[in-house]
Amino acid sequence: MTGRNKSSDAQLPENKKDFRELFNRHYVPLCMYAFSKVRNQEAAREIVQELFVHLWEKRKEIIIHTSLPAYLYRAVLHASLNYLKHSGIVERTHLRISESDTEQPVQPDALAEEGELYETLVAVLEKLPVRTRVIFEKIRFEGKKYREVADELQISVKTVEAHMSEALRCLRIALRHFLMILLFWVFL
Repeated sequence: MTGRNKSSDAQLPENKKDFRELFNRHYVPLCMYAFSKVRNQEAAREIVQELFVHLWEKRKEIIIHTSLPAYLYRAVLHASLNYLKHSGIVERTHLRISESDTEQPVQPDALAEEGELYETLVAVLEKLPVRTRVIFEKIRFEGKKYREVADELQISVKTVEAHMSEALRCLRIALRHFLMILLFWVFL
């Protein structure tokens, strides 16, 4: 494993604490990225969770020749494409697109704006205080109720509400110029 000795190669954390930190830092953005590909929240979470399980189990054997985030996103992309392939969505989508004469070609500007939106969303989430981000993720990405999160974190429901309000306020401010893109996504 001479690849591990190159200074340009990224390494996976080998202890649980550092690996948990890696997971906490990348789980939500990777889930959002997977969701943008598979359009299924449960599948997106499963894809990312399976990736991290695989990384933990093979952490001593995996050699990463790019940056760690680039590796993670590429792995999620491949897993998402495999999911789509196996679920048959790709075939149905191709059929639907080929049968539709009214389909507009994807505009490069729209793709750029989608990427910019995603990057902005990830940046905002990363800037949130840890507890606020954790509460937001549990409610929005794990589908938990305020009461469940309050019980799990041993805080009051009012505290959960305050953290959610703060997270949503920050997101609204940062994402307000993406409103049209978000409305487009909602009505797709």
